[in-house]
Amino acid sequence: DTTVRNGDASFILASQQMRREQYLQYYKETESKADILINQSNDKFQIKTNII
Repeated sequence: DTTVRNGDASFILASQQMRREQYLQYYKETESKADILINQSNDKFQIKTNII
């Protein structure tokens, strides 16, 4: 990532940490209440449901 973007590794690590904090603050609670989640992590596509 740093080679492709000619970026500073410390900046990239800091931005990843910032996104993690945003997730914990804003999205985690909403995610736990969702009926349907779409996970696109690790080049995969998964649909998760919490419908009983």
